[in-house]
Amino acid sequence: MSFTSFFSRADEFYHTAQLDSFFTWLASKAFSEPFFILVDLPLQKETLDIHRKETSKARNVCGFIICQTNQHKNTLAKLLHAAPKESWHRIWYAEGIEVWENKEIHENPPLRFGLSLSEKRNLLQYARDVTRSFFKAKFLPYEPDIPAHRANERTIIDVGIWVGGELRGSIISPSLPLIEAVRYASLGTLRDARMKPIEPDELERARIEITVMSDLTVLLRQQDLEAGKIDACRGYYVEAIGKRGWYLPTVFNCVKFKNLSDVKRSLIKEKAKITEEDSRIPLYTFGTESWIEDAAHALMLMEGPVAYAPAPSANSFLDAVRTHGDKAAEWLFGMLDADGAMPLYTDPLYGRTGRIDWGRLAHTSYALATYGVATRDAHSSQVSGKISSYIERYLFDITKPGVSLGGGVTAYLLHAALERNDDGRQAPLLEHLRTHAVSSAASHPIISATVASLYARLALAGDNECAVESASLAKEVFLDFLNKKSLPGTQLALYPELIYTFQLLHTLTGESLYLKQSEEIEQWLVSQQLPNGSFPIWCNSSFAYTRGTGKIFEVLALYPDHYSNAIEKSFEWLVQMQYTEDSLYFADPAFRKKAIGGFRHDHANTEAWIDSASHFLLGAARLLDTNKTPVDK
Repeated sequence: MSFTSFFSRADEFYHTAQLDSFFTWLASKAFSEPFFILVDLPLQKETLDIHRKETSKARNVCGFIICQTNQHKNTLAKLLHAAPKESWHRIWYAEGIEVWENKEIHENPPLRFGLSLSEKRNLLQYARDVTRSFFKAKFLPYEPDIPAHRANERTIIDVGIWVGGELRGSIISPSLPLIEAVRYASLGTLRDARMKPIEPDELERARIEITVMSDLTVLLRQQDLEAGKIDACRGYYVEAIGKRGWYLPTVFNCVKFKNLSDVKRSLIKEKAKITEEDSRIPLYTFGTESWIEDAAHALMLMEGPVAYAPAPSANSFLDAVRTHGDKAAEWLFGMLDADGAMPLYTDPLYGRTGRIDWGRLAHTSYALATYGVATRDAHSSQVSGKISSYIERYLFDITKPGVSLGGGVTAYLLHAALERNDDGRQAPLLEHLRTHAVSSAASHPIISATVASLYARLALAGDNECAVESASLAKEVFLDFLNKKSLPGTQLALYPELIYTFQLLHTLTGESLYLKQSEEIEQWLVSQQLPNGSFPIWCNSSFAYTRGTGKIFEVLALYPDHYSNAIEKSFEWLVQMQYTEDSLYFADPAFRKKAIGGFRHDHANTEAWIDSASHFLLGAARLLDTNKTPVDK
């Protein structure tokens, strides 16, 4: 490796260019009191002042923390005089790095700390009144009820307007005082030259969206682009040869991208119309805060492109679990065809459904059977039986060319049969499972753990041979977990099923070792939970998806008293990702009913997959089941 190449890679590894961007931005800000910045990265541990000079952390308050992804709590513990956790706000992040700011260094917290619910409502109403005044040819005489320090803070605002599932305008203001910026963008969006103009009769059924854009723009490294996962909860920006382009989170409700490199290419060529070579142009990211109207013009909050209603405070947690579980089940019922099959997903953005996936279809049968028992809902159990019968037609058919079914299919069908007390199906399914060997635990830890759970259940029902098989499989998967849990790229969703296996084996044998091993996995998972309640795809990542978070929610629900906080936080995030009529504002109205109750795959992917719903239903069933036996931890 040449010296030039070595130092180029070292620059990326040390986040040098990203830190330079941050300190350049910091130098443009005014602060009333001195503070220090704590840099706590794997190979960079420094205490700096605002001019990037070494200082003592004993002298002043800590104003900013720069740490590894999802390590903010550990970094806070290293401070001599730590501010309470509610004083800290994450203002920027990428893979491997986060920047947090302390509210206590400000007399009046700036806009980047977020607006209150009342301020958001007032600004939405103001934007709507501004657009109405446009058609009446009247100047709007009032300004919204916003504190003066906020109203006068200069910022960049985007106002978008949606009609019938289409974005009909999106205008970004220049840097202006907040109220002026909202007025500028609200008027401009009515006559966005790229789109069909809004007419007066359309305005009342239109939905207005407001986005506040942070002025802290930091470039992404080459390895961030190579990682490929798109974080749709932030904005993206390019600039070159006097041209520039933005993509706000809203764009992910209009088009899909393959990866971050695809986002960059599209920004350069389609948005900014830059003709230079892509590799020479950096891709920047920045934070955003957005909110939107529902059909009745009431406030909906947003996380990236995902809109959700503010959570009601009256319902109990278990009432909410039942409500949203029923919605997920209803969505699955609607996905079912007359034969008992269903597609893997539905995509409200493009109005289409996906291929069949036998393993996830069998898992859905298992989840509906479990939910039906827990809630005493006969329809869920009936649909489970219909799905199982359909799959078994092809599982046992040896007279015709067979359908290739994954190794977990039989295990999930047998789990479902046990839930439904369907004794007639259990023996042939078990025989089929034993004659079709399960792949090694290292290749398919999820399937191996699922089979181990199944054997443990059968052992509890009196099959002693299954007890040995369960313990052996569980040991293999746990050893795989120990070997891989610290490796980069190890997915969190590979090992949660072992928690269920170990609970069953402890019930079967009384051996405390199983609870200790279970707790090791539980603590590993809970320690990775992100501030918004989701779980990342792998350690130290900021990318989360509903199937992975749903799986972890499913198994933590086995211990509601021990992990209530993690369970409730993950539940809240999953509910935000569950489609409603109002959160489907970007979809063709004719297709929306096919998606309501399903869970958006992730912020950048609008598809609703059936196993997101089935993981959620298994977790909901475990929380709602009043007949389950408590487990002593």
